Amino acid sequence: MPGFEMLEVAIGLVLVYLVLSLVATSISEVVTQWRELRGKNLRQSIEILVGEDTIGSSADKSISRKLFEHPAIRTLAKPSGSRSDPQKRRDPSYIPSGVFAKALLDVVTDGEARRIASIPSSLKQKLEDFAGPPSADGEETPKQFLSRSLVGLYDEARGDYHQILKQIQKAFDNTGQRATGWFKRSLSWQLIIIGLAIAVLANADTTKIFGLLQQDPELRKTAIELAKQELVPSSDTTNTRADQDKPAE
Repeated sequence: MPGFEMLEVAIGLVLVYLVLSLVATSISEVVTQWRELRGKNLRQSIEILVGEDTIGSSADKSISRKLFEHPAIRTLAKPSGSRSDPQKRRDPSYIPSGVFAKALLDVVTDGEARRIASIPSSLKQKLEDFAGPPSADGEETPKQFLSRSLVGLYDEARGDYHQILKQIQKAFDNTGQRATGWFKRSLSWQLIIIGLAIAVLANADTTKIFGLLQQDPELRKTAIELAKQELVPSSDTTNTRADQDKPAE
């Protein structure tokens, strides 16, 4: 086979699998939104941050529940669209670290954090009181874990309310980075499964596609034209960009 024909076949194969990969990515995004994976991943990372997923049996989710019910966070959530429960909302897929830090201190101090911020001893007492009574089995509860963590941040910040907020934001961002890694790994498996399903349903047999492209010059020509349309910018677009880049006279 002449070299140019082989190149055309290669371009055709690349185009076919590019289209299939775009279809797989689009379907994966739809599935991700339908399953609310981003919101669930964010909730899980917050549960870990406040100790509900690492301490004891972690049956008590009251801290994260109150956080997601906080007005500043609830406004970030979209309605679920449920007919049976119109008030139900989806977990937000993103929470700014500053919003989270203020909401967390509000939950821990019963909304009094900003009022008592100028009285360091009162703020520390509130953080310590949040721990509550010890558990019956002697294990550290999520409230005790969070109280201990916040008191530690209070001591590092020397009672400065704004510094405490910055420390909480930093911890939230660090946990969010790890959660992003978990999410990407989970999404990779989902994409692989969807890609395999599409390849089977579309009968994407590389050998068969190669043979068709090799035997049909018109098919190769069509693939080349499609590749040009998708990958090579048109002259009109190039001229428009050039005009935009010209300095104003």
